[in-house]
Amino acid sequence: MSKDLRQTSSVSDESAKPKRSRARALWYFLQRKRSKLWYLLPVLLGLIGGVIGYIYFSKKDDSTKGENLGYTGYFLSILYVAVYIFFFPIHA
Repeated sequence: MSKDLRQTSSVSDESAKPKRSRARALWYFLQRKRSKLWYLLPVLLGLIGGVIGYIYFSKKDDSTKGENLGYTGYFLSILYVAVYIFFFPIHA
């Protein structure tokens, strides 16, 4: 009977540990702020900067910022090409 009590107590201890670590990870994630200077990367480098930001932040905890950097790089690259075509048309 004492073995049953030990097994149930060890099971409850093991199930409690992941909850504490998840709570700490969530608290750490919520307390940490990402710099807005990261948006200079896709602004200056276009699509390449967006891909670099996406890869960097997708490996970190903040995947939404990585997606936003990727979208920013994509749309700014299209805008850069459109502005270039508008101001420097090809005269054939």
